[in-house]
Amino acid sequence: MRLNSLYKFYQGYFNYTSDRSKTQKMVYAFAIRDTATVLREVYAYQNYSPLYQYFNRDKKSQIAVKFLKNIKLLAEKRYKNPLEHYKFFDSIITIDGSYLSTNKKEIIIPCPYICDENNKEEIIILTFGSPININNEIAVLKGLVTEFNMDKPFSVDMSFVTYWNLSIPGETTVDYRNIRTASRASLIETLNKF
Repeated sequence: MRLNSLYKFYQGYFNYTSDRSKTQKMVYAFAIRDTATVLREVYAYQNYSPLYQYFNRDKKSQIAVKFLKNIKLLAEKRYKNPLEHYKFFDSIITIDGSYLSTNKKEIIIPCPYICDENNKEEIIILTFGSPININNEIAVLKGLVTEFNMDKPFSVDMSFVTYWNLSIPGETTVDYRNIRTASRASLIETLNKF
């Protein structure tokens, strides 16, 4: 089983709810999907052509357009030519079925992140809403990457996690070293809900 995002795991872990309708949730999910797809292409080609191609499409998500403009804005706050300095990791966390009480073979959780080539101590995680529970979310992330297999692990020098909020462009940085790690038992309890 593959979750559609790390946030989906957070929803299960923290019992996040939303007052959006089912249609609104789907529109938002498609916008996040489009944003991730375009971002992968931008980094694969190392230029903004896929971004501008998306902007010029007849059928596009206005929410995704906003997200993409905001990530570009946040990246360009640090560097004039951000693609020369950032590296995108389309990482996944895999939980083997032996940890689960269900009959699932495995659970895969997408965990994409960005690294600044000039700052190995920081990773950047994209969020699509204001972070209200950042320390606890980082504790869960730390538990997932510590207890289970991550195909593209964080740098051993990594000390800080920065959330880039793509809804309203802003960033929040947390000292990863000072965050407690969520327990394996609590993570497995949530995994078994899926």
